[in-house]
Amino acid sequence: KQAVQAGACTGAADPSGPMPKCYAGTEEVMGMKETVEVKVTSFAHGAGMLDFKASGFKSFACNSKPFTKEGQEILGDYGSCAPAGVTVEDVKYCSDSDTISATVKAQGIPLTSTLTRSDCPSAGELVI
Repeated sequence: KQAVQAGACTGAADPSGPMPKCYAGTEEVMGMKETVEVKVTSFAHGAGMLDFKASGFKSFACNSKPFTKEGQEILGDYGSCAPAGVTVEDVKYCSDSDTISATVKAQGIPLTSTLTRSDCPSAGELVI
């Protein structure tokens, strides 16, 4: 398996193929472990909807958030669902590797995760 370094985000094409598409990744910095998951539920003509979920050191979920895509940047308002002290700094789609680069800042510490394609949980799946 090839390691993809955070920041090596290349390619600005749009995501293609059937939706939803799911991406997940886990990073650890100074003992703080965070898992980030993004589910792109729809995308067409430069805009779409996504679910953004973080768990671990800081946990929160942003469901059915509209976004627009400009180049690699996935632009949306995630501040309304992030807990105090946490901001979603940057989300990019890297089409060359079909990955998402997401930077979440918690208590002043930025954590960038490379999210790789993963299976989407089925709609009927219940997580307890």
